[in-house]
Amino acid sequence: MATLLEREFSTTDRGGGRGRQLPHCPAPCCPHGWFSKGTSYFLFVMSMLLVITLPTIMLTVGIVFMGSCPLDTRIPIYLAVFGAAVLVAILLWSLAVALVDNCGASWRYFGYVSIGTVLLIAVFCFGWLISGTVWVGSSYEKRIENATSPFFCDETLYMSAMWSTSLIWVIVVSLLGCFLASLMCPLTVPPSNLPPRTRP
Repeated sequence: MATLLEREFSTTDRGGGRGRQLPHCPAPCCPHGWFSKGTSYFLFVMSMLLVITLPTIMLTVGIVFMGSCPLDTRIPIYLAVFGAAVLVAILLWSLAVALVDNCGASWRYFGYVSIGTVLLIAVFCFGWLISGTVWVGSSYEKRIENATSPFFCDETLYMSAMWSTSLIWVIVVSLLGCFLASLMCPLTVPPSNLPPRTRP
């Protein structure tokens, strides 16, 4: 892993008759040496469980409590649709990886179609997330606990919507931060401690 990163991010300055190895830039989201292999594997497994568990919970809560929020009937629909869309995207992405990597050229076409479909679902989910955030946020101060009131919204339904939406935004912002950090990586690398190397 270290050799691959050094080949990708290390260059050599030949100016002035001397060669100086510029510092390589490890991946900013998981710098080399921060985690052991076991810890990295554990974090990967936990991340995948979160990716699968969260939309499953959203889909289940949305279906079970459908019609339990007269204050805004779109909230359970938001949960159910978002959870189902993410699960379908995960299924299509797994299918696409399997077809592109392991099947013949005739099946790879369906893999690329699946990848395109996943990208469309991702765009839809982002817009749906913004809409759901508005619906959940605008109902916070209006919600009351009287089940006979038109301003009632089930506690389990609403808290699930609020916390899952907040967690999704944390994930989105974290991924965006890692992406921006990877773009800025060559500009933020500290000076190399390696001694200068002269050409023979």
